[in-house]
Amino acid sequence: MIAMQASILHRSPTSHISYGNFRRDAFHCLQAEKLTSVVVENELECIFRCLEEIKCYSLNLAVYPDSKGLHLCELLATDKYKAAKHFLANDTFHHHRPWSPCESAPCKNSAGCITDYELNSYHCNCEPGFFGTHCERGESGIRSYGDFCVAPNKRGCSPPDGSYLIFTKKDGTACNATDQIFLLDQDGVIYHKCSTKKVCPQTITLPRERNLC
Repeated sequence: MIAMQASILHRSPTSHISYGNFRRDAFHCLQAEKLTSVVVENELECIFRCLEEIKCYSLNLAVYPDSKGLHLCELLATDKYKAAKHFLANDTFHHHRPWSPCESAPCKNSAGCITDYELNSYHCNCEPGFFGTHCERGESGIRSYGDFCVAPNKRGCSPPDGSYLIFTKKDGTACNATDQIFLLDQDGVIYHKCSTKKVCPQTITLPRERNLC
């Protein structure tokens, strides 16, 4: 078994060679499902124990040794990106985990970042109402107001009283119908999903428009 810096995390059940690029979050602890707890002499031994366990994706290591000079090592079945709400400051543990492309916080709008350690890649789990590779885009919240679909007060767009008119609804359709959906991008621009026509923000009131698709 070899510990290397060049790769993110690799385990081979056939060649018995495993390696990983682990990093330490000092005085932090991930309170997540424990695969097992063991006592070790040092940090490197705890990391090797994690590499040997196919389901281990991070670990907590006690900062201070016990009376025999050994440290408690907790092997965990997840990482701090999947279980972000359980990653906490702690006076008695250091947290160790493989380097991840999620470190740059690529996922937007409170989306979860899921690392594929073998491929050195990631994907974002979007919150409801958001989409895109990084969950950077979301539905604008356009809603019905009389005979019109209008933008609520979101990122600079006005509410119905004195609002920008988006367009007149087609007879018998709702504002959430496929061709009536508007999207809000990360720059605060609202546009029509089907035609990609930008409708807000604008400096002038928009004309009434029909059949945009």
